[in-house]
Amino acid sequence: MNNWIPYELHTHTNHSDGKHTFYELALSAKKIGLGGFAMTDHNTISTFKYINDVSNSLDISIVRGLEWTTFWGHILLVGIKEYVEWTDITLENFNKKLLDARGKSELLGVAHPFRLGGAIATGCYCEYEIDDWDIIDYIEVWSGMLPSEKYMNKRAFALWTDLLNKGHRISAVSGRDWHKSTEYDKYIAATYLNIDGYNTPDNAIKAIKAGEIVVGFGYVIFAKLNYEDKEYNIGSIISKSNEISAEIKLNINKSGIKDVGKINRENLIIKIYSNLGELISYKTNKDLCSIIIEDIRDITWVRSELYEVSEVERLISFTNPIYFN
Repeated sequence: MNNWIPYELHTHTNHSDGKHTFYELALSAKKIGLGGFAMTDHNTISTFKYINDVSNSLDISIVRGLEWTTFWGHILLVGIKEYVEWTDITLENFNKKLLDARGKSELLGVAHPFRLGGAIATGCYCEYEIDDWDIIDYIEVWSGMLPSEKYMNKRAFALWTDLLNKGHRISAVSGRDWHKSTEYDKYIAATYLNIDGYNTPDNAIKAIKAGEIVVGFGYVIFAKLNYEDKEYNIGSIISKSNEISAEIKLNINKSGIKDVGKINRENLIIKIYSNLGELISYKTNKDLCSIIIEDIRDITWVRSELYEVSEVERLISFTNPIYFN
């Protein structure tokens, strides 16, 4: 049985530059409604010795990870079993080091690629030229709280879309880059993973690898696609036949993450995007709806997006793609 479970994929403790202890981070994650998180301190795995005990005591899934924090960019290594060296990475040898890490980490993700770097935050901006995007599992297209409002995240989202249009099947996630918690935290996005079976780190990694991912805050949009009398999940790859139309079935749910942000349900608009651009814009007050795509012949990928429209139009949730061959 599959369940969509909210995860946070970018966290820090006082073992690097975070304010939480490891237990405080896990407890905060549990309190706000997360089902799991990736432990990704900067260049250290010193929390790993506590993971089993804390995970069992709080009944929360904790994935072992590390944020390679270099002078020219940050890379998330998720699903590692041991420390992966970073001190000898340079602009010149980065792609070789990335290939080496591929053999030691289940997942590779590019963290906040367009965050300000330089004297403000050395290394946060990704200066690396990635030779082969197909070895990257995901891009952190949303970073921080109220993520879709940030210019750096709009650039990251556009990069992801461009890579999809070039034929790369790469996923997008949210990463809060969580260093501390306050009672005023709001518009906390989560990365929802379609967990098959028990909520374990291995099954979370499996969902990310499969692209079975939805991102959102406030309200979250989920989708399935019907084609040729078969139903496909997010992340699926569909072989086209003579049938040229497809049906997308959508489900809008209130986010289970507890924060003080407010989203008006009456102001939500669904948009369907593909490699051809915006296909459909649709306002509905229903939680369940279906939309017909009349002609899929030139479509290579499709995703669903959810917007709140008031004084401005704000993206609050999106699915990862369903692909067509």
